[in-house]
Amino acid sequence: MYVICAQLLIAAAALQAQPEGAATPGTPRPQARRPAILMISPDDPDQPYIQPIIQGFREGLTTAPEAPTLDLEFFDQIRFGDRQAYGGEFIEWLHRKYSRDRLDLIVATQQQTLQLLAERPGSPWNGLPVVYGSLGNLTIDISKTHPTASGVVMENFFPLTLQGIKAAVPETSRIALIYGASVAIRERASWFAAQLPAQGFDVLDLGGLAIDDIRARVAALPPGTVPLMLQFPLDGSGRRFAPGEACALISAAANRPLFVNNGFEMGCGMVAAPALDFNTFGRELAAQSLRRLQGAPAETVTIPVFRYARLAFDWRQVERWGIDVSRLPPGSEVRFRVPTAWELYRSYIVTTLSVVGVQTLLIAGLLIHRRKRHKAEIALRVTSDRNRELAAGLMTAQEEERTRIARELHDDVGQRVASISIALSGVKRKIGPRDDGVEDELSTLLQETMGLSKDLRDLSHKLHPGALEHVGLVEALKARCEELTFEARVIARVDVAHGWSEVPYDIGVCLYRVAQEALRNVTTHARATTAQIALARQNGHVVMRVTDDGRGFDVNGAAGRRGLGLVSMSERVRMLGGRFEVQAAQNTGTVVVATLPIGEKP
Repeated sequence: MYVICAQLLIAAAALQAQPEGAATPGTPRPQARRPAILMISPDDPDQPYIQPIIQGFREGLTTAPEAPTLDLEFFDQIRFGDRQAYGGEFIEWLHRKYSRDRLDLIVATQQQTLQLLAERPGSPWNGLPVVYGSLGNLTIDISKTHPTASGVVMENFFPLTLQGIKAAVPETSRIALIYGASVAIRERASWFAAQLPAQGFDVLDLGGLAIDDIRARVAALPPGTVPLMLQFPLDGSGRRFAPGEACALISAAANRPLFVNNGFEMGCGMVAAPALDFNTFGRELAAQSLRRLQGAPAETVTIPVFRYARLAFDWRQVERWGIDVSRLPPGSEVRFRVPTAWELYRSYIVTTLSVVGVQTLLIAGLLIHRRKRHKAEIALRVTSDRNRELAAGLMTAQEEERTRIARELHDDVGQRVASISIALSGVKRKIGPRDDGVEDELSTLLQETMGLSKDLRDLSHKLHPGALEHVGLVEALKARCEELTFEARVIARVDVAHGWSEVPYDIGVCLYRVAQEALRNVTTHARATTAQIALARQNGHVVMRVTDDGRGFDVNGAAGRRGLGLVSMSERVRMLGGRFEVQAAQNTGTVVVATLPIGEKP
């Protein structure tokens, strides 16, 4: 035991013998100490402007390579500043609280807090660097109490508030000044009130009254008077108010537009207030603090109004009081404005209008194209009608010419050939039998003349079937079928449905020519053995079918598209407003169908 005690004494002596700052062998060297800052705010942290200052100060400290430590204390002068000796007790309490801590700099955010730090005999903080903040220039002689203090002065924004009042309510000549009941609030209000006469306003002092009295007074304000509210944390009866609470009560009762001197309570019923950026104020305080910690000399900087304040108007209150928006000062901010449909859905409206515009252009283009197409169709229809009329005229002229030629052949040329034949027969009788061959030549010549006469009659009949005029369509077709059977050895017949009656001449001519061409194709191309012509009346139409058992053909092939006979038959039928069809395939025969309107009700 004695050995252990001796060893402990030796170790203690060795520690005492080490120079200051030397590290014990085997132990880590202590880290360098970070600077310590104490910030003292005049009001409690519930005041709306306190937290932005602290936030901005913390942000400013982060710009240092190694951010200092920060302690916060609140003087809370609004609630406790009226008590005698409170300031001295508060500063003594701070001395005791931080007696074991080393501070490197103190920050005071208002003049009232700065006055607490005046050097006193025996104060542990005598000689510490001080950085203060102030709204407007200090009203104390700082050269005596803090000759080396650095300052951050916010340029007075109160004229901006008064500018908003003049712009919104130009007839204002008196300000009803409303503020709370504490001594600290009264001191601040007196500073603002002293500026009103210089701006051309009379003052109606409503400070320190109970809330009900204030409501009664603002409900009966005379013309030309506008209520202006400063800080109002508690009224003359001792009632405390949360931020925005007193503003809402006073605004609801006021007969004139209510203005407030800070924008932290926007939306409570005020018309306008300066929107204040105390975060900027906090960052400037931090910048000055870091300068002083680095040994820079004291200086005072000023933050101009345009850097941290702008007028903000409540759109709902502007409309309530009928204030002309065009009178608001340039650069003012309008809050709580109900956006128009255009502002809310501008992109959708623009997109919709663009789409509608494009569609309108497309529709217009389609309508123009449709109109042009309609005109083209009309022109084509007119041209088609003219072509059809021309075709009809040509076919009529063709029929007439055929008729004329047939009659010429029958009545003139045929008769003359017949006369020659008769004359030759008479000459033959006159010369009698002879051995020189003249009789044989006359006989041969007579036979050829008689054949020529027959050919002329046949040609005349083909050009213009006289039977069609005299005995009708059915008999003319039967005659043609008999000729076909005799000439081409094709068995052809005509079948007439029950209820058949003769058709008009032009329809008969059309059907006869179609049948004539179809039978010609039977003998020329089809290699058929039988053919049939069927006639019927159906639903006010005449239907003729010409059917054969030949080899058929491809309707869509070259023969079907280019055959002159098919084109002629089709045009004849279409000329009379009918339908023409050909049903055929390889090795299955052919069916030609012509359907013509008869002009009768079905």
